[in-house]
Amino acid sequence: MATDRILVQNRITRQPIPLVPDAEPILDSTTASWVGLKLQHYLVDGSARPEVTTNSYLAAVCLSGSCETEYLGGSGSKRFKVAWKPGDVFLAGPGDLPARSSKGNVEFLVLEVAPKYLVWAADELAVSPPFEVRPLWYGIDEQLRHLMLTLHHELQTQCLSGRLFGEYLGLSFATVLLTRHCAARSPVGSDPGGLSVYKLRQAVAYIEDNLTSDLSLADLSNLAQMTPCGFSRAFKVSTGVSPHQYILRRRIERALHKLKQAHVSLSDLAYDLGFCSQGHFTSVFRRLVGVSPGNYREQLLSLKDLEVVPVPKSKADSVSLRPTSVCS
Repeated sequence: MATDRILVQNRITRQPIPLVPDAEPILDSTTASWVGLKLQHYLVDGSARPEVTTNSYLAAVCLSGSCETEYLGGSGSKRFKVAWKPGDVFLAGPGDLPARSSKGNVEFLVLEVAPKYLVWAADELAVSPPFEVRPLWYGIDEQLRHLMLTLHHELQTQCLSGRLFGEYLGLSFATVLLTRHCAARSPVGSDPGGLSVYKLRQAVAYIEDNLTSDLSLADLSNLAQMTPCGFSRAFKVSTGVSPHQYILRRRIERALHKLKQAHVSLSDLAYDLGFCSQGHFTSVFRRLVGVSPGNYREQLLSLKDLEVVPVPKSKADSVSLRPTSVCS
């Protein structure tokens, strides 16, 4: 399998090596449209790694099995051991990671997040760099665990929600790091306001013009001259939904109109509206409308077969509907 591995730098040789050197990932985000995010799924039976350096933020969550890991010290740190079990989270970076050796069969996810996500989130939270993330060698963080499992589900479903959803989760990850795992704390302030009328109209118009494209949170925020995190929050205050959810709803609203045209195939409609597959289109449509696109079209066509038939005046001014195909 060709993979875009998560790499770190060997502190002795200064050469890049895989973060998990002793195994190939079961699943990875090579084909995902995410920018600045890499997720990989591993099943490892023991592993070892020298002392390394990373320029990114790294997180991992244990899915099943267990292992005992001995960190061998280095860069002024002492040797220590940890026991990893299902649900435990690892967090570190950027910076040096001590050499380690692990024993035991363990299944886990590992996530790499580019520093730009913390820069975006920090601007919104009024936190100044540098961001000193406290390493978490093992422990519980349900928010980080949930974010990684959500990204994993995206991979398993071929990243159906697209680039914008990945960016949103990257920002959520960065916000958790800054508010829960950094030495610097953001000041407590008032709730953020929404977008100005002009910026909201500008954003909505851009979305409408590019509804069939792979819209990016970075593009939308640049248009509004805001950080991605600030734009996302302000957009939700103004509309009640995140940019990602708003775009999905607008695509489905356009689909409701298109489905009136019987000659348009569902697969063509899905791709024309920016969905990566007919299955994704059907799933979102059913969740928002309550029925599948095919069932919705059948209901529309059945209504077209109805005609209004006058009722005798003795029965007041009511009307009834009957299928034209029933006439004999």
